[in-house]
Amino acid sequence: MKYTLLLILYCLLSSTHLQSQDKTYVQQPILGLHIFTEKFTSFENYPARAGIALNYLKGFTPRSDLNITLAGTFLSYPFQKNMDAGKHLLLELDASIREKILPGQHRFSPFFQAGLGVSQYDIYYGLFLPAGAGLQVSLPGEVLLLLHAQYRVPLTSTQSGHFFGSLGIAGIIGKKKRHTVATMALPQRSAPSSSKDTDGDGIPDSLDACPLAPGLQAFNGCPDTDGDSIPDKDDKCPLVRGPRSLQGCPEPDSDKDGVIDAEDKCPDLPGFRETAGCPPIERSIQRKISRAAKNIFFETDKYILLPASYQALDEVAAVLQQDPYLKLIIAGHTDNSGTPEKNQRLSEQRANAVLEHLHTEKGISKERLSSAGYGSTKPVADNGTQEGRALNRRVELTLKYY
Repeated sequence: MKYTLLLILYCLLSSTHLQSQDKTYVQQPILGLHIFTEKFTSFENYPARAGIALNYLKGFTPRSDLNITLAGTFLSYPFQKNMDAGKHLLLELDASIREKILPGQHRFSPFFQAGLGVSQYDIYYGLFLPAGAGLQVSLPGEVLLLLHAQYRVPLTSTQSGHFFGSLGIAGIIGKKKRHTVATMALPQRSAPSSSKDTDGDGIPDSLDACPLAPGLQAFNGCPDTDGDSIPDKDDKCPLVRGPRSLQGCPEPDSDKDGVIDAEDKCPDLPGFRETAGCPPIERSIQRKISRAAKNIFFETDKYILLPASYQALDEVAAVLQQDPYLKLIIAGHTDNSGTPEKNQRLSEQRANAVLEHLHTEKGISKERLSSAGYGSTKPVADNGTQEGRALNRRVELTLKYY
């Protein structure tokens, strides 16, 4: 990677003296095969890994090109905080804009590039920003030698920063664009100016809304790079697909957990798709809440809390105060003594008494608390014994994030 960067820097400095071949040339579509190496900066002792990449290149103007690269290699991925133990396929897809130092066609054409990329490793997805420089060398037979050197800046916690260097060979695909040949005397044009097609997309400039960028008939000659049916000139995010309602940009994902805000029940907390975008609740906290629920007591046939309950309720309040995103569901239950109507009313009153204590005495917002009573409809033990009835007279506490 060090020698690759030095070679590119040398060519950048020296190429300004090369004779231009055609300053009006727009890069034809090419397809290339590369070998590459990646060196991760998160772990100093982690060795560089090699892989294979494909890239597609298409010119917009004599100076600007679109570059799309798909790279793959098998490795144990070094995340930002730890090393993944297994070995899986790492796929990286990025789209970037190349800005050439010298416009048009040259034997040696250095460039800078930057864009946006997405990676997939096992079940993890990440975003990165590829930025770097490169060199394109024209070889005989319309063959190109391509050299890239980048640093891939992580944009999500599932992505690690790393250097990326590649060397590849590519060839022109599709229809070639005719080159403009300079002559001593300019011949008189045989076609009217309305038939001129600067970008070679088959749409005359007089009808082309984007005459310098090859485009589609459906968009009056303008390109749609990301294929989201929104032309680049109207697309706020032309390299990433998105809906028209968001002007072509992807759905927002505030916590960068891979679950868009519209589907994320916890948009400010990184979580998992299986839990609707919320993080899992630690088992130790769940056990602590369950133990506290078993130590909530009331006066017989009443909904007045006994002082023996206060320590358990203090522990519940402490858990809620430590994590302001947690919510608590309070469920009251009775045994089958008395009428169903009385049991239902008593269970609701006892659950509400716990809610009011946490709110008035401990300052927990009512928006984070909910209560319900179930009477004797959900026994956990046999109501035919004294011990069973004691177990059925209970309050259950459940934590959730949404």
